[in-house]
Amino acid sequence: MYVLFQVHYNLAKLSADAGDVDSAVSLYRLSLLLHPDYEHALNNLGNLRRSQPGGLPEAEELLRRATRVSPRFAAAWMNLGIVLAARGGTHSGDAEDAYLTSLALRLQGFCLLPSVSSNSRVSGN
Repeated sequence: MYVLFQVHYNLAKLSADAGDVDSAVSLYRLSLLLHPDYEHALNNLGNLRRSQPGGLPEAEELLRRATRVSPRFAAAWMNLGIVLAARGGTHSGDAEDAYLTSLALRLQGFCLLPSVSSNSRVSGN
């Protein structure tokens, strides 16, 4: 099972890099069928859906899942912030919180901050 989800994930990355977004989306979905909590597939699929017409709600859902599965995944927090900012309106404050969480996590990686906790408003709790 592990090998299959990773194969679909890698093929999805190759498809996305080649500009074949539809194939990439399908392959990320297959990867997630086999491993629903794979944060990198959730993040990458969320990024692709963000760029597709009508894809912002699903992108938000996927990126929120990625941050729940892996709360220290700074890139997913940043991408969630991008999606929330694009949605605008009441999402703007949440977008700022997601950006700040991403920044804090990245700074932690440089050993500048001792710890960070996710903002409950952004994490959907």
